[in-house]
Amino acid sequence: MSAVRNVRPLDINQVPQEKAARNAIRELAVEFASDLDTSRPPVWKDLESRGRSLLYRLALPQVYLGYAMVTVSNEFWRRQFE
Repeated sequence: MSAVRNVRPLDINQVPQEKAARNAIRELAVEFASDLDTSRPPVWKDLESRGRSLLYRLALPQVYLGYAMVTVSNEFWRRQFE
């Protein structure tokens, strides 16, 4: 029998505790959502890619990926209703 590792996938659902980090993500999400195709909702792959790039630019850890993806998606939808 082979040894089974207890490997946990990367937790991407953390929210930055610092208000400054949350605000920086929200502000940059405006730029990252600006060129999304408005004829269809954004797909997971696009949100993930943009979220990773956003976090890289801000030098923040990937554990905030889910938060970054949601902020980009929120900005996409905000533009649809303005």
